[in-house]
Amino acid sequence: MNVTKYPPSLTFIALTTGVNLCLFSFFIRFGDRIKSRIAYPLQVFGKTALFFYLIHLYLYACIGLMFPCWTSVMVLYFVWMIGLAALFPVCKWYALFRKKSAPHSFWRFL
Repeated sequence: MNVTKYPPSLTFIALTTGVNLCLFSFFIRFGDRIKSRIAYPLQVFGKTALFFYLIHLYLYACIGLMFPCWTSVMVLYFVWMIGLAALFPVCKWYALFRKKSAPHSFWRFL
């Protein structure tokens, strides 16, 4: 199976959509049984999705400056997990800040 993102291939779209639908099915079926330790970080990142997206671009760009050459996939996953761990408290803080702001505030948009 040749999965290429660019140019867009039907195989790539079918694979990513299928995985997403399987995950949705899993969370709908077993959502009540999943421990809150697993679901809570997903809720925090989900409530601050645009903020997370904007902040992670700059964070990973800065981290990427430390690796001027190619690196292994294991190092990439390690750096990715470190980045998520660093972004979690920031997104948690922003979710609380956004909750306290006025209903028509600009901060609710992010």
